[in-house]
Amino acid sequence: EVEEQVESTTATDELYVGRVLTRMYKGTLVTVTVVEGGFSYNGSTYASLTAAAKAATGKTSVSVGDFFQLNRRPVTIS
Repeated sequence: EVEEQVESTTATDELYVGRVLTRMYKGTLVTVTVVEGGFSYNGSTYASLTAAAKAATGKTSVSVGDFFQLNRRPVTIS
């Protein structure tokens, strides 16, 4: 039996300038790019990833960790 510990990462570890986050949402590919000072979506720059996700979905409340699958937990593979 082989066990491998996969390290936990946080959302802030993953959000570096140039990182592109994608997600299919209601049949449309949502692409958000991390830029200096914010998050670029559809030609506009937003101060937060939450604001960009809200613009993409039209919702007033969005869990960006879930939406972009940023909430990872340690996983043991055996």
